[in-house]
Amino acid sequence: MYVASIREDLTKKVYVRMPTDTADQLYYDFALNVGDTFCFNYFGQGCYPVDYVDSILIAGNYRRQIHFSPLNTETWIEGIGSTTGWFEWQYTGSWSWQLLCYKENQIQLYGTNYCHCDTYTGLSPVNISDTGIAEIYPNPFSTSTTIELRVDASNSFLVVSDIYGQEVSRQKLNSKRTTFSRNSLAAGVYFYQILKGGNFIKTGKFVIE
Repeated sequence: MYVASIREDLTKKVYVRMPTDTADQLYYDFALNVGDTFCFNYFGQGCYPVDYVDSILIAGNYRRQIHFSPLNTETWIEGIGSTTGWFEWQYTGSWSWQLLCYKENQIQLYGTNYCHCDTYTGLSPVNISDTGIAEIYPNPFSTSTTIELRVDASNSFLVVSDIYGQEVSRQKLNSKRTTFSRNSLAAGVYFYQILKGGNFIKTGKFVIE
């Protein structure tokens, strides 16, 4: 069942497109600071200021927590989302919602020991290599892989993140065919984005063996 399409840009804004939408809707902005205001237009609930920002330790890394006022139960965790759940609005009178758990690649990063998580799939869509714009091969690889662009390479970058959403590498693509070396990256699963002029032309994941 198609639930929604989700994308995050380099400014830490997250956009969602539900089945009934005709355009992307701004859902989160993890770069907000105290005094900034976010408009919850998707839920028609108006605009609220950030009350305070702190952090939470998850899987050995600290992530920002953004708290809104007067919505004292609305808290966002960077890279995860609202602690009240992804697709529900917390401010509902006598009703409330809670995010029970969050997993990436079947690894639970947030929540209680007893937790049932629905599994959302679909990283391969948005993979624009189907149109022949870009390709990465081989995948998996142990030492290096090749990024091949079938468009002009000017102002193009490869951005690599780990499973926690932390950027671990950024490389300018100076030609239509560029080698990416693992260098000090440990074996595992990584997510990548190829950008041209600030726009995504391919996203996906690769495995370093």
